Amino acid sequence: METYEDLYAYLPYFEKRAAESYVNHGSCSDEMNAFIASIEDVDFVDVHYNETLDKYDIPDHDALKRAIPQADPLLLRAAFTHMMRAERFSEGAWAEYEKQGMFLAALKRLGELFGYPPPQK
Repeated sequence: METYEDLYAYLPYFEKRAAESYVNHGSCSDEMNAFIASIEDVDFVDVHYNETLDKYDIPDHDALKRAIPQADPLLLRAAFTHMMRAERFSEGAWAEYEKQGMFLAALKRLGELFGYPPPQK
């Protein structure tokens, strides 16, 4: 069975950040960089993410945001990969995804799909 606990372990970080004001979300923290690295470390990536997003008729940011809470594993992989790679093409993309709760929603969906219990607070 696939295991993504190391990636899911970042859920409390994003829950805490969601409860804070977003004044400082413009910079990438060490924790954010480690989270992004963990997406690759646990191999929760889709090298054909653009094709996958097209297959699911996800043409833009808003559609992706709406799709994440119901995503199946393939779409969730594509979403994580898209968000991970976005910073390369648009500085500040990670901060925006964080601000809009997209990383948090994706991690919650990961937990639902793979049966991870909510982390202890």
